[in-house]
Amino acid sequence: MILGLDISTSCTGVAVVGLSQELVASSAIDLSKIKCKFEKADKVRFHIDHYLSEHNISHICIEQNLQAFRPGFSSAGTICTLAQFNGTIQYICRELSGMIPVEINVNTARKAVGFKANRKLSKTTKEQVFEHVTRHLERLDSSFCWPLRKLKSGPRKGQETYAKGCTDIADAYVIGVAALSILNIS
Repeated sequence: MILGLDISTSCTGVAVVGLSQELVASSAIDLSKIKCKFEKADKVRFHIDHYLSEHNISHICIEQNLQAFRPGFSSAGTICTLAQFNGTIQYICRELSGMIPVEINVNTARKAVGFKANRKLSKTTKEQVFEHVTRHLERLDSSFCWPLRKLKSGPRKGQETYAKGCTDIADAYVIGVAALSILNIS
């Protein structure tokens, strides 16, 4: 099984992917309310340790951090902070498992799973990836259900919607599935 990670300082997505591309387990680790980077890392460590102890993980694959500044997107400071956090989580993975995590470029991963963003849609790329993964899991006849939350206020009060972090789980799943073909795992 592959442990796929989409690392971010606000929400880290985790997906355990089986050899038949099934989504075995997942979580979205909400880090948005934690200010200290070490406490954020400790919370991610706890989850990684749990997945390593519960599943027979053969590879850990991580979405490669951004390599360049793009105007209008992340600032240089944000890119630096994310790179530091990514490195910290990679170290934690190696320390807990003895495995060196494999970094996979997000565009390479998306291409490997047959995803191509439609720039004409009003939806973000992350939302489009989520929908692609949802359709993919349905084709696999997966019993996986995305986490839901009940809206507490507003015109849709009481209705259920996808929980925050589902797009991060989808990104982690894409990394895990892409690893199967990129690393030729069977």
